[in-house]
Amino acid sequence: MWKVVVVAVLLALGALVWMLRSPRPALHSVATSAAARATPVPSVPENWLEKIRSAPTADFPQILKSLLALPDASAREAALAALFTRWVNSDLPGLRAALKAFPPGDPAWSRLLPALVQALPHASDPIAANPQFQQLVSQVAAAYAVSDPDAALAWARQWLVGDGLDSALLAIVGSLAQKSPDRATALLAAIQDPLVRASAVDEIAAVLAPASPDAAFAWAQALPEDLRTEGAKSSLDALAEKDARAAQREFLRFRALIVTSEPPASSSTPAVETLGDTAAAIAERLAATDGADGLNWAASLPPALRADAAQGALAGWAAAKPQDAAAYVTGCRDADGAEVVFEKWSASEPEAAALQATSLADPDLRERAVTGLLAGWQDAAGTAEIGDWAATLPEGPGRDAVNAVLARDLAAPEPQKAWQRAAAIEDPAARAAAQREIVKTTAEADPEAAKALIDADKSLSATEAAALREAASAQETPGR
Repeated sequence: MWKVVVVAVLLALGALVWMLRSPRPALHSVATSAAARATPVPSVPENWLEKIRSAPTADFPQILKSLLALPDASAREAALAALFTRWVNSDLPGLRAALKAFPPGDPAWSRLLPALVQALPHASDPIAANPQFQQLVSQVAAAYAVSDPDAALAWARQWLVGDGLDSALLAIVGSLAQKSPDRATALLAAIQDPLVRASAVDEIAAVLAPASPDAAFAWAQALPEDLRTEGAKSSLDALAEKDARAAQREFLRFRALIVTSEPPASSSTPAVETLGDTAAAIAERLAATDGADGLNWAASLPPALRADAAQGALAGWAAAKPQDAAAYVTGCRDADGAEVVFEKWSASEPEAAALQATSLADPDLRERAVTGLLAGWQDAAGTAEIGDWAATLPEGPGRDAVNAVLARDLAAPEPQKAWQRAAAIEDPAARAAAQREIVKTTAEADPEAAKALIDADKSLSATEAAALREAASAQETPGR
């Protein structure tokens, strides 16, 4: 039954497909009746037809590449349809993977789409019931949407249901917003999954906000209450991406759509968290040009948003002028800020960041700076390289701080290596603290493994071993 429905739909879509290509001389040779569509198109060149019938599925990507280059439009379309018919029935995942090489908007879709329209009705019943087939149709709808969102919408509504339809509608909303934000907004109600619907709101905001903050504000204000926060936030995010100054000017106006009463500074409501992320993004972009400007704007915000915005400003400043940002956080003894700045700095200049982080005199600043340093460096280089570097450091507080942070980070995944790092800490109090954290972390997952770490270390005094066993036992006790 599904094939009958699809055939009828494809007949109606013939004219829509015609609009996607110019010229379209081959379309009129494609079947115009259900009976004709039920049989292979006869115009496939014999050499290609034999190759498609006999080739292993592993050869299909290369055959596709060759067919796309055929100069004869009619032969190309017929051969592609034959290839897709066999491909969808013999290697559905492979076909989806091959089509992913052509992102929406790729000129090749003008050749792919007509052939897919012919081939998909020939999928077998088991293939048609496969969720990946719905994903394939959604993929085709996304490609349709770039050239003709109306055709894509007709395609999606006839072919898809559930998650597949939601996925297709998300792609269509993004393209339709370019032509008619009002029509794109009207489609939101048709999307069932709340997360997908929120993503569709983001797509519309990305079009509206940079072009006209006033229009974006009116649009967000008119959204249903459950989408208004997402509309306001995504409008600010899109505006900040294009023009941080404009986002700075508009922030409080859009904020009023999200926060209707002033929360306390310590509030962690979803609305405050949403705005905190947005404020941080705006401050980061402002500070990339002028660190003081970003920090001053962060300080001017309502109390509940200042900390997030300030961290964003420091990240932006550190990306542009890391030494200036580091001098600022160390000068005002901002431990939280030091972690942010040195994480950002180490991603681009790890050696310079490491030299300064490990030489800080203040123990709290040094620990937080090293924590940020290693976080940024691990993302770029990995733990092994950092461990080799740590071994080259001169003895002293700087090396101890590095080993302490490495021990803490390794405690959960590799407690043995973490213990080795802790053992390399020279300061007795710092070493004991690191070992205690490793024991507590390990005991949460495996109490016996924690005790084994302690028993295996013969350098521990009886007093030290007893204290660590007590820490391990505390993790086993309910309510502790």
